[in-house]
Amino acid sequence: MSGRGRVESWTVNIHPWVPGLTPPYIVAFVTPIEDHRVRIVTNLINVDPDDVTANMPVRVVFEPGDGEIFIPLFEPEI
Repeated sequence: MSGRGRVESWTVNIHPWVPGLTPPYIVAFVTPIEDHRVRIVTNLINVDPDDVTANMPVRVVFEPGDGEIFIPLFEPEI
């Protein structure tokens, strides 16, 4: 897969549910461009919540997690 997709829907979380994840943060459904039947639940980063739009093109970025784990997040495609 290319790592590119489009935002299908999203919500802005303002409650501190997860330690270390400072609100507000954006939880979104992203549809990969290769398969419109698939939905990925993820966080959008490097974008202001007011600037997110339906069908906004995004690309995957990987953030280091614990150990050898990398977390897929999405940011606007430039």
